[in-house]
Amino acid sequence: MDLQQLKHRLLAAGVPEDGYLLVGLDAPRAVREGACIVRPNQRTWEVLVWRPVRVEPSLTFLSEDEACEQALGMLTSAITTSER
Repeated sequence: MDLQQLKHRLLAAGVPEDGYLLVGLDAPRAVREGACIVRPNQRTWEVLVWRPVRVEPSLTFLSEDEACEQALGMLTSAITTSER
């Protein structure tokens, strides 16, 4: 999966656009606290949760596919949990 495919799957799942930022695909914009950010970083990919008050460790992946799968799981499980 690449960022474009991830974007389509997030939209289809009903994930609000302020809940994530796909760097390199989405235009720069404000995201809410707790939003998931997926970004390339030199030779790896990072998935992190935006917390302006404190530093959250990011998850690092060797491929775009792995990073996108992680982000999809995080974001769709957050929707499922909030619907309960």
